[in-house]
Amino acid sequence: MERVNGLFHLDNSPAFSGSLLAFSSLSNFVTGSPELSAAEKSVVRNIDFRALVARDDGSFRASGLSQGATFETLSESERARYIGLWSQSAFSTRRRFYGSVRAVTFIALYSMPEIWPAISYAGPLIHRETTA
Repeated sequence: MERVNGLFHLDNSPAFSGSLLAFSSLSNFVTGSPELSAAEKSVVRNIDFRALVARDDGSFRASGLSQGATFETLSESERARYIGLWSQSAFSTRRRFYGSVRAVTFIALYSMPEIWPAISYAGPLIHRETTA
């Protein structure tokens, strides 16, 4: 998170902070919220909010995750399942949030040379030594 804030200054973004709080509590995934409804309606006209909530609720129940949990308390495999729910959500707003967090995470990781060996990245082409 420190690296992400250094690159993007998201710690100063109320929208990003609020989104992370909504993401962190698993009960928010099942219940939806007025904010989620408003965000979805701003993107998709004539949506059936209850149908979207019902679809995501079914996916959540099938995942075996607990509504009382927070992201921080989940095991690694549970975190992967929860992130997967966001990536496959009936709500485009959730899918876009997933995509944004994924992109920011990749950018941060690829900007950290100490991480490169773990992700099999040789570094930017422009800085690599070339043999002629």
